[in-house]
Amino acid sequence: MERLTACAVVALAAASPFALAARPAAEPARGQATIAERGAPSNGADNCADAPILSGLGAFDFDNTFATTDGQPHTLCAKDGGPQIARDLWWRWTSPVTGPVTISTCGLTGVDTEIAIYAPNAVCSPGDEALIFCDDQNCNNQTEITFLAFAGNEYLIRIGSFDGGNGFPAAVGGVGQFSITGQLSPCGPAVCQDYNLSVQDGLNSDAFQRVADNFTAPVDSLLTFICVEGDYNSGSATPGADDFTVVYYADNNGVPGALIAAFSSVGREGPVPTGLFVFGTLPQFAHKLTHPPVPVAAGQQVWVEVRNLASDWFWSIGSGGDSRAMLDFNGAYEASDAVNFDLTFCVGPFDTCPTDVNNDGSTNFGDLNAVISNFNTVCP
Repeated sequence: MERLTACAVVALAAASPFALAARPAAEPARGQATIAERGAPSNGADNCADAPILSGLGAFDFDNTFATTDGQPHTLCAKDGGPQIARDLWWRWTSPVTGPVTISTCGLTGVDTEIAIYAPNAVCSPGDEALIFCDDQNCNNQTEITFLAFAGNEYLIRIGSFDGGNGFPAAVGGVGQFSITGQLSPCGPAVCQDYNLSVQDGLNSDAFQRVADNFTAPVDSLLTFICVEGDYNSGSATPGADDFTVVYYADNNGVPGALIAAFSSVGREGPVPTGLFVFGTLPQFAHKLTHPPVPVAAGQQVWVEVRNLASDWFWSIGSGGDSRAMLDFNGAYEASDAVNFDLTFCVGPFDTCPTDVNNDGSTNFGDLNAVISNFNTVCP
């Protein structure tokens, strides 16, 4: 399947609902509070096909002293040596959170480790097409990797010893632990549109053309971030350059109208690989773009434009909206720019919780500081 051209996109109708279930329909809350609930210990399986199930977050035991090497080599694993992971053990782990998840052996073993994480429902033994990330020796001789997980998705974890390479022998096995930590907040965005797996494409939004989608604010709130997913029109596991802009518009009869706010410089978390591939070959990455608060009123329809001025970036097509986005080439949005697609994003905060004092979408030290600075003052 070829990447859709701009002309072809305009002619296509909105896609049907998900044909595959790679993510839950509802977007769980996400934020800053680190969770560390211990799951049931498991040593892992010597063979990928026998990988035991892990649950929860926390620390888990492993012993690869007598393990053999079962998995395939990956170029991404060849940071300091060869592409293989020696004496590997396997687990299948279902994420309880949506957001960044870290798997680490740092300070938990004397084994010279390597770690790989594979996409949901990866088939044994997985190849490069299922690999989300792989790394070794980034904390002395141990390893720590971080990837973007989605609650309810099952991931394949592979942990083993440094395989040597470049004339060096493979590292020995041994005993130790690895930790899995994630982040969760009770304060999350209320408006999200998930990636549409039945389309697996995106709309080009870069320095030469721009794309916008709309949403309706469910309550009075302050927008402080938008999370987007997209690809760089490349099969490389390394993302392209980033220079994102975010612009909010009022609605004008189904078209972006009056400017609400524009940010040419935004805070950014990412890019983080989602583990999904557009057309099965182009790695998809997620970004969280933050900016000063933008007030919106309950029931207000808002258009948001996101562009990456530094790359050939494609904003992933989503579902869950009104199947109406804008693709503009001449610098002025008009009715003829409409395309029958939704885009993939989460925008917020909306449903803030009582502990989110500064309304930034998470409960953290900023809220504590806001309370302390007003201690012993009279409430209006």
